[in-house]
Amino acid sequence: MSVLKSRRVWVDVVAGIALAGVLSSGVMAIQPSDPAKPAKPTEPAKPAGPAKPGETPSKEGGPDGGLGGPKVTEAKAATLVVRDMSGRVQRLEVPPAEAALKFLGLSEEQKAKIDVVLAERATIMDSIVRDHLKEVVQLAGLGQSGVKPGGAAPQIDGKPDADAAKVRTEYRELMQGLIAAAEPLRKRGVLGQELQPILNTEQKALLRQLNEEYMQARISDEVEAAKARGEVLRPQQVLTTESLTFVGNEIKRAYERVVGQKSKDFEALIAALGLSPEQEGTIRKVAGDSFVTNYGKQSPMEKARVFGEVYRVLTAGQREILAGLMGGGKVEKDGGK
Repeated sequence: MSVLKSRRVWVDVVAGIALAGVLSSGVMAIQPSDPAKPAKPTEPAKPAGPAKPGETPSKEGGPDGGLGGPKVTEAKAATLVVRDMSGRVQRLEVPPAEAALKFLGLSEEQKAKIDVVLAERATIMDSIVRDHLKEVVQLAGLGQSGVKPGGAAPQIDGKPDADAAKVRTEYRELMQGLIAAAEPLRKRGVLGQELQPILNTEQKALLRQLNEEYMQARISDEVEAAKARGEVLRPQQVLTTESLTFVGNEIKRAYERVVGQKSKDFEALIAALGLSPEQEGTIRKVAGDSFVTNYGKQSPMEKARVFGEVYRVLTAGQREILAGLMGGGKVEKDGGK
């Protein structure tokens, strides 16, 4: 097995260990709570394929419902509103404007331009997450508290729950801080606005229709669910929660892009060293705790401390393999004794 072929500085390896340690512990479960039960994610659309001889393309532009057709999908066949078995509207994982693209019958030229827009926006979000990792980690921790950021105020014996209210306030402040840091994105406008110059009149109208239909369905769904629980939920509260959810999902996606390669390097290192479960658990904890405590910005002294603790749990054979990896060598065996 050949891993880490290029020469790498130890700090990058430590960073990979730390980031993967955080990922494995579930710290990045950034999923702003829905006022109601989370919906099952919608199955992704199948990629478009060319129509076979004698075959009529589907209403969604291609024989398999992809983006291949030149015409906008008929309004009656296009919708972002998908309900689960209980009749609840499934929440989108991406903004409605992005989810609606598969229904717009985009040309190849349009798709290329939109790909550029999406890539540029993703790059900006990656930079925001990279520069505000502390806030992202804190936000993730609050997200796991079980307190819902939206909906009716938490109650204990008929009175507001002060602790839950504090968590909600901290959650919103952190999210708002990240939104404020997204000034470059705000200057570009929301995705739907930025796509307008690329779309034709018919596509713009369908995009607006799909967005409005979805948001109205979500509002109705959440207001009715709150009413069934004996709570009062205003439409604006639903819109706020939806907005925070989409931002949270984008932050999570950016985090995964930012740390993805380092995490892969870490897993390759684990495989190359052939760590025992006890060794792996120790290394993940040491490096992961350091990452969380320092929010990914460890000082040289802290990095040296983590390296020392990791090095001490390795066997002589594993230390030899590690030295080879740090020197840019190739490893053809799993682990060492």
